[in-house]
Amino acid sequence: ERLALFSHSGGLGDISRVYSDAHSFIRASAWLRSNLPGAEEVIAVSPVEALKKFKAEPTAALLSLESFSASEEFPIAASGVESDHGAATRYVVLGTKTPPATGNDKTSLLCSVGERAGALRELLQPFSMRGVTLLKIESRQMRGQAWEYVFFIDLLGHQSEPKIADAISELTNLSSYIKVLGSFPLVCQS
Repeated sequence: ERLALFSHSGGLGDISRVYSDAHSFIRASAWLRSNLPGAEEVIAVSPVEALKKFKAEPTAALLSLESFSASEEFPIAASGVESDHGAATRYVVLGTKTPPATGNDKTSLLCSVGERAGALRELLQPFSMRGVTLLKIESRQMRGQAWEYVFFIDLLGHQSEPKIADAISELTNLSSYIKVLGSFPLVCQS
């Protein structure tokens, strides 16, 4: 979604400080350097905190999603300020219950493995052998663990399906850590 800069006056001239989250500052860094080079960028721990600080300071601005304008009375000083106009944001809804299988589901899981030749191939093999389609694989180095990686995997199917459950069970024996984040209806593929 597009980012916008909100100000109390609706203009840019009186802005001395901008409040937002770190991700939004990254997305709008080029625009901010060009258009508000003297403004201090203050990273808030949450959008609610950023809004609270912005409301209390007449010469501040708020960097937020453009859709924010529908819920608040503050004018947009500039819209489309992000550098990555084609970027998509991924939202996750957390719950305590797994939705039942619909026949068009996605399962997300985390697993970890130490670095060794063929480790990723071994992790993917249980899915490949069962014909399970993987939608996404991302890796991140584990905090505090040199050469240990966490893999975020999205796959097509519900964790209750026998072939998915069998693949996850086999994966449990191959990885040092595994966590099924959940299965949910696949509304749209990105």
